[in-house]
Amino acid sequence: MPKEGWKTIPPALWLLRSAFLVAALMIIAPMLASAFLIHQRHEYIDVLSEQKGDLHRQSRRLHLAMEAAGAGVWEFDVDKKTIIWDARMNELYGYPPSFREHYHTDWAARIHPEDRERAEADFEAGVGGRVHFRSVYRILLPNGGIRHVRSLANIIQFKGRTKIVGVNWDVTEETEMQKSLEAANQNLKEKNFEIELARQRVEFLAHHDALTELPNRRFLDQRLEEHKVSYAAGEAFAGVLQIDLDGFKTVNDTLGHLAGDNILNQVGNILRTLIDDQDHVIRLGGDEFIIFISRKSKSFFAQENHLQTLAEKIIRRLSLPLSVSNGKITIGASIGIATDAISTTTPQNILRDADVALYEAKILGRGQFQLCDTELRRTLDRKNSFLSEIEIALTEGQMIPYYQPQYSGSDLSFFGVEALARWNHPTRGLLTPKDFLENAKEIGRDADIDRAILLCVLADRISWQKAGAIVPRISVNVSARQIASPHILDDLAKLDIPRGSICFELVESIFMDDENQMLKDNVAGIKDMGIEIEIDDFGTGFASIVALQKLRPMRLKIDNQLVTPISFSPSARKIVASLIEIGRSLDIEVIAEGIETQFHIDTLQSMGCHALQGYALCRPMSGDSFFELLVRDQIHVGKVTTS
Repeated sequence: MPKEGWKTIPPALWLLRSAFLVAALMIIAPMLASAFLIHQRHEYIDVLSEQKGDLHRQSRRLHLAMEAAGAGVWEFDVDKKTIIWDARMNELYGYPPSFREHYHTDWAARIHPEDRERAEADFEAGVGGRVHFRSVYRILLPNGGIRHVRSLANIIQFKGRTKIVGVNWDVTEETEMQKSLEAANQNLKEKNFEIELARQRVEFLAHHDALTELPNRRFLDQRLEEHKVSYAAGEAFAGVLQIDLDGFKTVNDTLGHLAGDNILNQVGNILRTLIDDQDHVIRLGGDEFIIFISRKSKSFFAQENHLQTLAEKIIRRLSLPLSVSNGKITIGASIGIATDAISTTTPQNILRDADVALYEAKILGRGQFQLCDTELRRTLDRKNSFLSEIEIALTEGQMIPYYQPQYSGSDLSFFGVEALARWNHPTRGLLTPKDFLENAKEIGRDADIDRAILLCVLADRISWQKAGAIVPRISVNVSARQIASPHILDDLAKLDIPRGSICFELVESIFMDDENQMLKDNVAGIKDMGIEIEIDDFGTGFASIVALQKLRPMRLKIDNQLVTPISFSPSARKIVASLIEIGRSLDIEVIAEGIETQFHIDTLQSMGCHALQGYALCRPMSGDSFFELLVRDQIHVGKVTTS
């Protein structure tokens, strides 16, 4: 520029400047683009390095996973038909580790013959369908071992070539475990099946008899409960036949229990054939069976007397001979019938009524049946009423003893006293045993009456002793039921009976059962307590001389049925004389009861009878009257009264 500067502005200055700017941009822009590209390149390099690291890590993880799983990798070239195995594959199939390239035959040769066809079919399906496939098979190792292998593979296309890449791993332990689990599962199923069978069997046995497999009492109770609901709704009525076999005890006693069980099974089968499918044969126990019949119509039980007709069929059929191991045997049946289709019976008491009817049928004899009808219901009601009265009498002390003295046959001195049962009935007055004892036996309360009398006698005796009277030996009656009780000795021990103060009178029929060991033991125990034994009503039963020798009672009492006729019958006198002689020969004292005249007294004294008892000497009297007699006449020292 000139010293003084340009005097004028050069032409096209901004054009020049623009040219320079463009030139500068043309230089700077490539530089910036190169810098950006270099930066991008470095970023790509970093990403690739990171991906390479990830790939390396993933490859290592895959390798570790394959090693942990024991898996081997293989690659099959579809075109070249060659297979490349890694070392683990060679190890799995029993080839050398360095043996990398294989043929299809190398693989197939190792497959178990039983699995080869299936495995090759799986492989061919995968190759032909160009899809991934899986297969499980066994391989046979050179050493003879067997290995289970699972194979997974997939089809890939690489540079225009088709390859199959797969993985194999050893699943022997898994397979064996699976087999064990399957075996355990099968075993569990079998156990569950057995448990279910056992449960069903237990349930069956809970409602069925183990011997005959007939329904049992529990089944009957359940069926009756269901019937009560139906009956209350007017939807059903029922009939019951209670069957008791006649003479079954004889079968058990003579032929044994196996024969008895055989008979019970035969009877059960026979009863099944005589009823309809909807009815039930039930074994209550022992030789008792129940047939339970239920129908919707009440008229069914009235038509042709269905229950009675069925009872006749049963009795006829069971009267025919039955087979046993050593031949044939004939039994029979008694049947009690009840139905709530008639007004006398309800579902609540149908079994009780059938049992009552059975009892009545047995009274009629073998092979009979009885329906619990109106008349029988009246009888049952009378018995129930009597039972209630007996209960009240025992509870309120209405059963009392009356005392009848006994006198010596030699000089008519006092010999003893018998306590006789009386019922001080609140409305009917004083009742003797003939008014109530038989009914009491039927309902099983005779032993309770005997016990009540014994307790009263002991209480009276203590009262008389405290009053200063000398109390004689007192005889009391004891029933067969009581003398055979397993608890009688314990019960008597609690009463603390003074030795020689009490004598038990037993009917001679008690001693007919020579096999009853408990009876023998009880009698022996009673004697050991100092309680004397007398046999009552001697001569009217079946006591033998052998039985008397075994029992060794203190005395015999000749029944008044034999004593009364001696006043007019020479043969009766001979019989009584013989009985007295038997007693003397066995060293047993003999008492004659039923003394009603002076002739009786004189005759029996002449026969040498030890003691006499009867109205001619003294009538039975209350405890208070007997005590007055003790005090007034002092009969304990031998003075006789004929009041």
